[in-house]
Amino acid sequence: MARKEAEKKIAEEKKVVEKEVKEKKPKRSWIRGRSSKKVKEVEPQQHYESLPFEGLAYKTHLTDKYRNRTKYNPHEFGTVYSMIPGTIKSIAVKLEQEVKKGELLCILDAMKMNNEILSPCDGLVTEIHVKPNQILAKDVLLFKIVGEMLNEDEDVEDDSSSENDVF
Repeated sequence: MARKEAEKKIAEEKKVVEKEVKEKKPKRSWIRGRSSKKVKEVEPQQHYESLPFEGLAYKTHLTDKYRNRTKYNPHEFGTVYSMIPGTIKSIAVKLEQEVKKGELLCILDAMKMNNEILSPCDGLVTEIHVKPNQILAKDVLLFKIVGEMLNEDEDVEDDSSSENDVF
């Protein structure tokens, strides 16, 4: 008798569960002329933002990690920073030495590669903040160079007079 009562109770509970499932029936939507069941409810449309890239604007959902990132700030003109962690192998310039744009300042050994750190501009080396065999982190100030900022489009005129000048 107890077994029949237990089976009856289980059958009643099963009917209640089936009824609840039927009431929560997924909605149907029409895709390309066919009816399909939605697996989960569609969330309200999220706020999309425009992200510029190479002259085009892309609509995307920006994450909190992206919004809370530290923004890039360009370094002061004439300052040279380490771009990756490593060790200074050698320094090719001295204090108060004049350098040209693209001239070797030092060699930074990182991940078993020798990275040449070049001068970003013409000028005079006013500060050297590193020594050979010094271990550096990323974004550590290496050198300060005082020089003029020239546009690459401008032609630099030579002030020296030639023999053909007529006064």
